[in-house]
Amino acid sequence: MRASIRRVLDALARLLGAAPDPWARLDAEAPLTAFGPGARRDFAWYLTGESTVRVRTGSEVRDWLLGCEYVRDEHQFADGDVWQHPCDFERGRRGDCEDHALWAWRKFIELGYDAELIVGRCAAVEALGRHAWVVVRLGDVQYLVEATARSPDGMIRPLDQLRGEYVPECGVGPDLRPVLYAGVLRAAAGSRDRGPVHPDR
Repeated sequence: MRASIRRVLDALARLLGAAPDPWARLDAEAPLTAFGPGARRDFAWYLTGESTVRVRTGSEVRDWLLGCEYVRDEHQFADGDVWQHPCDFERGRRGDCEDHALWAWRKFIELGYDAELIVGRCAAVEALGRHAWVVVRLGDVQYLVEATARSPDGMIRPLDQLRGEYVPECGVGPDLRPVLYAGVLRAAAGSRDRGPVHPDR
């Protein structure tokens, strides 16, 4: 299945020629496999269970995440890529970018925000492979939540300041409908734009 998806994306990338804005949504639903091998559960599952962390604001989400430790899956689990349930992440407060981002995504949804979990590429962590982050919409302004940032100022920033550093491939919002972004075409074509290094890394 993955090989056939890759062939379709390769063909689309060749047909389109010049790459479109990677942040443009494609009119296609993303298969769960597009999010990576750790995405083994329907996204509704990550919203289940009783959270033990109470937050009332986006600043409290940020502050709680600043107390968490970034640990790559191969150092924490023997099972390759693992997406922890947010309640499990709360207990250990350790995990990789997907774990941090899934927890933030859930918390922003619980607070009533239009929040989207996104998987794609980030110039600052390109050598590590794909990356996960959250985009929160407040009126006409979108904010990128870099849930693994180590400073308060680096965690929640206007998306317009960071568009060139992040290339989304797929995402899922509060409606739980997975979508594809045009950034997936860039990945399919093998192109890797290397932007400036994120100052908080």
